[in-house]
Amino acid sequence: MLSWIDGQPARDLPLADRGWRYGDGLFETVRVEQARLLCWTYHQRRLRLGCARLGLPAPPAELADWIGRAIDRTGPGMLRLAMTAGESGAGYRRPRPATPHWILQWQPIPPRPAGGEGIVLYPCRTRLPRDPALAGLKHANRLPQVLARAEWQDQAEEGLMCDTDGFLAAGTASNLFWRRGSCLYTPPLAQCGVWGTRRQLLLDEVGALGLTVCQQRARPSALADAEEVFICNARIGIRPVRRLGHRRWPVGPQSRRLQAWLVEAEQRTAWAA
Repeated sequence: MLSWIDGQPARDLPLADRGWRYGDGLFETVRVEQARLLCWTYHQRRLRLGCARLGLPAPPAELADWIGRAIDRTGPGMLRLAMTAGESGAGYRRPRPATPHWILQWQPIPPRPAGGEGIVLYPCRTRLPRDPALAGLKHANRLPQVLARAEWQDQAEEGLMCDTDGFLAAGTASNLFWRRGSCLYTPPLAQCGVWGTRRQLLLDEVGALGLTVCQQRARPSALADAEEVFICNARIGIRPVRRLGHRRWPVGPQSRRLQAWLVEAEQRTAWAA
C-alpha cells in the first residue's frame, strides 16, 4: 500500500490526530482505472456534503494536484481518500479553526468479477444505529460494520444489516436493491447507512432504462417475493445475490443489464487526474 499525507509520502499520523482518536473525519474509496477516478462526480459531492455536515473545511485546492501526483505513481486499483479534523489536545472540542489532514492510500486490486453465479449474503445480527445527523455520510466511525463483519467466516461474501428498528438498511460495505417487475426497491437512508455513489447513480439514471426506483422502508421479509436482488459499491460494481439464509434468487436479466450499464456510467462521471 502506498500512502501520502497532505501531499507528501508518509505512513504515520501524529498521535494527536483526531481521526484515530475520535473517528473525527470522512473518507471515500474510489476505483481508479486508466488514470481515471471512476464516478468521481458522486464521490466529490458526498465528500463536500460530509465536510459541510460535520462543520469541517471544504477540500483544499491542492487536493486535485495531490491526487494527480498519486495516480501518476500508481496503476489500476482503489484510492482511499480520507480527511481527519487534524490535531488537538485532550477532549472532544475541536480547535478553531480546524486544520485537517488529507490522507491518500492506494492499493492494487484484482479486476471486478464478472457476475458469475451471484453471491451469498449473510444475515447479520448487528444493527445499524439510526442517527439522521450522520446518515448518508461516509464518516470514520465504522464500528457497527466491523462487528457485523466479524459474525461470519463461511462462504458469504457480504453481510446484510438492518437498522435498530429491524428494517432493511444496507450491506456491511454496500447498498442493497431488489426488483419486482419494472421497479427497483432500495432502503431509504435518511436515518442510517451510506449514500453510496453507485446507488445514487442508479437513482439518478435508471429511469432512462425503463425502470423506476422506489425507496421503501421494508422488513427482510419483503425480499421473499423479489425477482432479483443485487448489491453495489465502488469496489465490486453491481453483484447479483443468489442466496440469503434459506432464500434464493436467480441471477436475473436486469442485474446483468445494469452491470453493463454501470461500466459506461462510471466512465461518464469519471475524472482524469
